[in-house]
Amino acid sequence: MAKEIAVLVNERQVTAGINEPGILVVYAKENTVWTPVRQMSVSFDYGQGLVGLRKKMTELIAFLQQCKTFIALAVQGVPYFELEKAQVNVWEIEGKPESFLDEVWERERELATQKITVVKPSVESFIEEPSCGHYFVNLTKVQQNNAGVTSKQVLLPLLRKGKFETIGIQCKHIPPWLEAELMEKKLNYAVERINANEVKVNISSRG
Repeated sequence: MAKEIAVLVNERQVTAGINEPGILVVYAKENTVWTPVRQMSVSFDYGQGLVGLRKKMTELIAFLQQCKTFIALAVQGVPYFELEKAQVNVWEIEGKPESFLDEVWERERELATQKITVVKPSVESFIEEPSCGHYFVNLTKVQQNNAGVTSKQVLLPLLRKGKFETIGIQCKHIPPWLEAELMEKKLNYAVERINANEVKVNISSRG
C-alpha cells in the first residue's frame, strides 16, 4: 500500500470542492512526517461537456500515479465516477491536510486489512416490479441499514440490461455515480423530494 494521499486544496490551503479551482497536492509519509511531493492545478471547464470533463479526469488520475486515496471538500458526478472506476478511494473532509492525514491513513490501513465474511442478501430483494417493465427500487434500505450490498450492485445490472420502461428509486441521497451513468446511457430522469430525508429518482427509457 503506497504511503501517499492526494488532497485538493484552495488558496487558503484548506480542502476545496471538486467543482472549484484548486491545487491537487500529493503527500508522502516519511517516518512520521507528511511531505508534499508533487502538485498540479485543477480547474474544470464544464462548458467543454462530458468529453472534456473525462479528459481532465484522465489527466488527474494519471497524475495520481500509485496514489489511491483522494480527499476533497466535496466530490460528485463524473469526477466521483471516474475516480471510483480507477479504484481510488474518495474521502470528503473539511479542513487543513495536516489535521486529518494521519487519521485517514490509519483508516485506509484498517479497511485494507479487514477480512470480514458476511452473508450478503440478494440484490433482487431490493427490487420490485409492480407491472411489466416498471420497476421500484428501495435504495433507502441499502443506504441506511449496512445491508451488505452497494447501490451499484443493486442498480447497475438493472440499468445496463436496459429492458425497462421506468425505474423509480427511493433513496436518502442520490449515489454520486448514478448521474454519470444516466448521462452516459442518455436516459431521461427527474428528481422529486418525498420528505425531509428522502428523494425519489424517476428514470425513463423513452424520449
